[in-house]
Amino acid sequence: DGEWPLAVVMAASLAQHHPGSHLHVLALDGAGEQACVPGMTVHEPEAVGLAEQFVTLLRLTASPTDMRMTVAPALVAHLLSTAAPDGVTYLAPDTMVRGPLPDGDVPGVGMLPRFTRIPEDDGRTPTPDDLLAMSVFDDGFLIAGPGARDGLAAVASDLDTTALAVARMPARTWDLIAASAPTTAIDDPALGVAYWNADQRTGGITTIRLPGLDATEPYLLSAAQGPHPRVLLSERPDLARIVDERVAQLAEHGMAGDAPAPRLGNLVIDNAVRAACRMALHDDPGAADALVELARDGTGESLAAWLAGTAPGSRDPRVSRYLLGVWADDDHANAAFPYPTDLNAERFIDWVREGHRALGVPARFLPAADTPRTRDKMAMTGGAAPMEQGVNLIGFLRAGFGQGEAARLMHEAMVAGDIPHAAISLTHEGLDDQVESSAADDALVYDINLSCVNVDALEVLSRRMGIDLMEERYSIGTIWWESNLLPSYLVGQMNSYLDEVWVGSTYIADALAVYTDKPIRVFPLPVRIPEPMDPPDRATAGLPEGYLFMFSFDFNSTVARKNPDGVIQAFRRAFPQPSGPQLVIKTINGHRHLPELERLRAITADRDDITIYDGFLPTEQRDAWARAADCYVSLHRSEGFGLTMAEAMAMGKPVIATAYSANLDFMNEDVAFLVPVTEWRLEAQAGPYPVGSLWADPDLDAAAAFMRRAAEYPDAAAAMGARARQHLAETRTQERLAAFIAGRLAEIRTEDLTMRPRPNSRLTLKLNDALAYDRQRHDAQHGAVNRVIRKAMRPYTAGADELDRRILSAMVEMGGRLDEIAQGVKAVRQDLDTLGEVVREDAEHRGD
Repeated sequence: DGEWPLAVVMAASLAQHHPGSHLHVLALDGAGEQACVPGMTVHEPEAVGLAEQFVTLLRLTASPTDMRMTVAPALVAHLLSTAAPDGVTYLAPDTMVRGPLPDGDVPGVGMLPRFTRIPEDDGRTPTPDDLLAMSVFDDGFLIAGPGARDGLAAVASDLDTTALAVARMPARTWDLIAASAPTTAIDDPALGVAYWNADQRTGGITTIRLPGLDATEPYLLSAAQGPHPRVLLSERPDLARIVDERVAQLAEHGMAGDAPAPRLGNLVIDNAVRAACRMALHDDPGAADALVELARDGTGESLAAWLAGTAPGSRDPRVSRYLLGVWADDDHANAAFPYPTDLNAERFIDWVREGHRALGVPARFLPAADTPRTRDKMAMTGGAAPMEQGVNLIGFLRAGFGQGEAARLMHEAMVAGDIPHAAISLTHEGLDDQVESSAADDALVYDINLSCVNVDALEVLSRRMGIDLMEERYSIGTIWWESNLLPSYLVGQMNSYLDEVWVGSTYIADALAVYTDKPIRVFPLPVRIPEPMDPPDRATAGLPEGYLFMFSFDFNSTVARKNPDGVIQAFRRAFPQPSGPQLVIKTINGHRHLPELERLRAITADRDDITIYDGFLPTEQRDAWARAADCYVSLHRSEGFGLTMAEAMAMGKPVIATAYSANLDFMNEDVAFLVPVTEWRLEAQAGPYPVGSLWADPDLDAAAAFMRRAAEYPDAAAAMGARARQHLAETRTQERLAAFIAGRLAEIRTEDLTMRPRPNSRLTLKLNDALAYDRQRHDAQHGAVNRVIRKAMRPYTAGADELDRRILSAMVEMGGRLDEIAQGVKAVRQDLDTLGEVVREDAEHRGD
């Protein structure tokens, strides 16, 4: 029903290019009262020979695309037997007709190959393997002559419950059509243009398929293209115009976005539901009758209850059929949790709970809140030698993004301050080795950890480095955060893994103070002050002439927060027509956020004085671009520090910046153009930042005025840049950070010797003899209890062994009870969160 506008638009285009033709539509969800468009006949499934049970199972096991592919042979065979014995042309509803279709006079079937040559394996998507996994022939186009009827009918009848239990089986059955009747491969490059072959088609277009087109953000040809598309609309203005035309046509008939997801009452039939139903059919073909009976309850509640039930063979903790469907549909989950109903069940459930929003798991299917569980005790290793005093610095020391630079600055300060340390560099999503670093250590040597990873990576860091990361060490973490609200799961990680928090701005300190009683210290992050150098030749650097404004950001850092749209709008207001000034927006990781990158390219396509450049630059070229800029602009909505602004100031560049958040720690009106703001709250989650986060909305008219002033009075703007450089040179030095680190380490060791777990080989050996105490308990709260136990035991001497044993035994028992209480509180919170999700989803469904 939600795809009705597709049929209406196709009817109009056929009337234009094929006057007198008739469109037959198979309505899988029922025709309703919409079968009144001239030149169109709407058919019910049973009328074309599709049994009700088969169609019901198809809805439960196949995506809308696969459903259409499966039933097309039955529809075409029916029409050849009744309304159109001389021939039928089949078109998928996502097809846009732009010219006369070819003559349908073929003896059997005319089929359209998806592509005529395999592309190079050059890293762009779809890859050759992706293309070979598709059906050979385009499932959206078919010409059937009278001789094809029997073969098509046979293909339709061969699909049964066994076939439906196999994922992507419809694609394979479509290829079987070629063996059902005499087949002609249609060689016409103007037909069937789509994301999988558009790089090979550059001429006229008769039909174009647009599966995966998002009408709300039509900046990609298809969401199914993959991470590195072969075809970008910014590079193909001919296709961009067609997409715009398609979106306008659908909007005219009320389809402003994607068709609504298939539903059974209140239950969304998503990929996890389909996978769960396929697995049930695969395990027992006789389950077909049960599934059909469940689906007869039009509310969807009967099927939902079945999905929420325990999956066959699942052990404690129980995994539901729905969650097993989530696992089956996710390649990453398959790799990470190869035994989801047994050995990996607990980790799999935790993974789902933490990522349920990104995974799209409805609240009703979230696993029950974790309850205290008895874990097997593991013997402690004994005889650990005392650790040396110093710092294990852990971070992304070679990665080319903000956290990596902060970790490098911390490392350099330790070197300059002669602070004993080990520097351990982590990898990050293939971005490692983008920046040089002297970090060469790979082991935890010292008694204090300084983890320069963000709070959301602490658990991953713990798993990667093992139990030795936290045991017997005082743990400090640097946290960068850009909101007044911290999600509960991040609060848990911060309080569980860290003894102390270091932050790079007072803004972050104020935000975190309400979530923890851990010590919070604001450290003075240094800013590199480069030697003065003349700007490079613009042409040589690949930059435009004219007064140059620049803004740079990482797409991984949440576009809504970085607000490039604000910079673009302010530049347009400052210079309504191209008049000499230029704006360059330099980005990284756009390939990971292609819809956003393509959107920026689309909204600036009409202005030659605005350049979008995405990609990592060699350090020398990156610095040359920064020197070439005349003015740096950041109209961010929130920053945890604002490193790019600080780096521009360090080069002596004037900076136009939002007067909000962390950058105010090193900016004032004497050294920067500060744009006034209005505070506002996020109405929808943006990246990791929750709904309700308090951010800033910069005044774009004020920003435009600053841009005009800088361009009209460049000498005055340059003087402000010089003051900014001097200000940072005096306040943001390596020496200040080294002094901060050394001073704070001394405080930690002198304030309270019992605040930090110290190694004690005698007590460790005694514990091995007296108790099988579990040092590797995974629950986060236990880390605190472990430290309490060690603190209490330190004052006792070697002559108090028996007293040690008894007190320790009692405290371990008390610690276990405290763990259970903490787990119970956690369970209640999780249940409340789940209840809130259920209420929200129910309200959205009702339209409240």
